Amino acid sequence: MSSNSDVPLLYDVLVLPDTFQLSDITDPPAADDAPAPTSPPTPTSPFHADDPSPDPKGLMHRALGIVEIVSAIVLHLDRPDLAALALTSRLLFPMVVPRLWEIVSYAGALSLLRMLHEEMDEFSPCATPEQSHRFTLYAQHIRQALLVQQDSDVQATHLRPAPLPDVDLQPSQLAILKHLFPKLWLLHVNLKQQTIPRLAHAFITPTMSALTVNALDGSYDWNVESFVSFLDRIKAIDPPLIQVAIGELAHCPEPIKTGIQSLMRQMRSVTDIAMQDFEVGHSLMHDLQDKLKYVSIWSQHLCSLAFTPNLRLSLSMSQLTKLELTVFAHEFVAIAHHLKSPLLRNLHITSGIICTNWCGPAEVAVALSTLALARLEVLSLQIQELNIGLAIEPTEFAFERFNAVLGCSRLKRFSFMFHSRSALALSDADVTTMARAWPLLEQLTIDWKLTSEFLSTPLTILHHLGIAEEIFVEAGGLANPGDLTIQCLTSLKEHCPRLRSIWFKHLTWSEADELDSVEWQASPGRVDLYVGASYLRTTNVSSAYTYLRSLWDDIELEWGEENRSAMQWARVAERFKSSHA
Repeated sequence: MSSNSDVPLLYDVLVLPDTFQLSDITDPPAADDAPAPTSPPTPTSPFHADDPSPDPKGLMHRALGIVEIVSAIVLHLDRPDLAALALTSRLLFPMVVPRLWEIVSYAGALSLLRMLHEEMDEFSPCATPEQSHRFTLYAQHIRQALLVQQDSDVQATHLRPAPLPDVDLQPSQLAILKHLFPKLWLLHVNLKQQTIPRLAHAFITPTMSALTVNALDGSYDWNVESFVSFLDRIKAIDPPLIQVAIGELAHCPEPIKTGIQSLMRQMRSVTDIAMQDFEVGHSLMHDLQDKLKYVSIWSQHLCSLAFTPNLRLSLSMSQLTKLELTVFAHEFVAIAHHLKSPLLRNLHITSGIICTNWCGPAEVAVALSTLALARLEVLSLQIQELNIGLAIEPTEFAFERFNAVLGCSRLKRFSFMFHSRSALALSDADVTTMARAWPLLEQLTIDWKLTSEFLSTPLTILHHLGIAEEIFVEAGGLANPGDLTIQCLTSLKEHCPRLRSIWFKHLTWSEADELDSVEWQASPGRVDLYVGASYLRTTNVSSAYTYLRSLWDDIELEWGEENRSAMQWARVAERFKSSHA
């Protein structure tokens, strides 16, 4: 008998069949009350060494295959209430393994971990005490299972799972977990409890290439000390980090902010950063401007309004290809006026605007015109005014102020959202101008919303145009809904042959009786068309189908949930389906 034989087992040590594969959904797992084998067999891995694997720096890496295994185990249980989880959690891998404790027996979870073994590349320590407790259960149970595997003379005792104290993992337990995740490359860290930095501390390796840190709740003294130690550990190991994401730092103690900035400046190989702190993000853009290829910055608190960016910091970012900014208008203006990025291909701007007279949509439009947009292939521009009770007179805002984006001749995807007190002036002519400027366009999305309590367009004008009052309410946000009609689709068809997705909040159906006279040779392939709240009379269903069919041979038609013409659009959609039956 080994010296380990006097250590009682915490749980039954059971395994799924050693031939368990993704397709083995007919073989049920071992029963919870079944005796454990004295020498558990080594399960067959569902992965094969000679299989081509994705780039380990790609998102999720092999996580999708791992979740497939989890789903298969869930399906073994014949639990309809869990079927949805098995089918929908495929892209939420960091949530799957903790959730597994609530779904399968401890034996099933243990078997899963054994099957993964060296195939696990990503590990996410959890953010809540309950989930931390589950990882404690992991370590305890795996430890006991390994003892049984090492000594065939040890007989399993069948104890019911007992509550364990929520204590820090012991070094031996950390070592076991580290043994199960030897190829770790992406680590998520959260500072909501003391266990997390210690757990993460064990996984810093010389091969790690990605790190995500959420420093929320870092104001506790014991968290500060442990996290600073964690940062020092990373600096000492000096892994070749390529991707680094840092959460909110606004309320963190100065040692944490200083430590993170010091770490970032030391990372010689970093090319991708994501910061939930504008001040730190803006500073790192300057310090790492010759390295960065991808930058994402969020600014989610009004306290950032007190921060005035250093307008003297030039940003010559010769490697930058993708920029995502979710910031206030004045912060975007500060970056745009000093940014030189000749290789920029992907730009996402979500600009929150406090309703003031000194920095609004007009200033954002001017700042946008200063950027190098010639190489852009993807552009997402979202303007959203934040209503904090300031008495600012709403005005009409013309889309043509953003004409700087028309210089993006390589543009493939364009998304525009305008949520403001000011009504957006957008017309068929504007859409035609876009279509002519972007011959490679594949996806077009245009959305708007009037955030004011009052409609800025007199209803008398609407009646004069022959537009029902209810249509305007649905299209609220356009200065003149009658200027943007279904006819704009003709220009898109003519000038954008690659277009496959069109999204409008509302299109006015004017002169419907003349639409069926349009002569076009329908383009092959499917086009996804969203018409939002567009109004369609019952008498115009036939002409609507004829017009749309003259543009595209196959249309996947969708409309808003509250569209009062839903039945009419459904009839149009049904005619497209019938024609391809």
